[in-house]
Amino acid sequence: MTPDQCIAARKLLGLSRFEAQRRTGLAYSTLQDVELGATAPPPPTRNRLCAAFEAAGVALDAGAGSGARLCEWREHDGDRP
Repeated sequence: MTPDQCIAARKLLGLSRFEAQRRTGLAYSTLQDVELGATAPPPPTRNRLCAAFEAAGVALDAGAGSGARLCEWREHDGDRP
């Protein structure tokens, strides 16, 4: 997950950093460091971010860039089509 993907996913969901921090269970400073590119997130951090965003309906594209988009379904709306 790149900093741009993290920011794009959060913004697609309309989440503040505080809201995203609560959903992921990560420290606010960790989320901020990831978004600012201050540190490359270790696999456990990256996995938590990806899992939280994907559960909320964001698809993260493989590779670099801001590759994040909303899916047509959301976990709380029921099963995938």
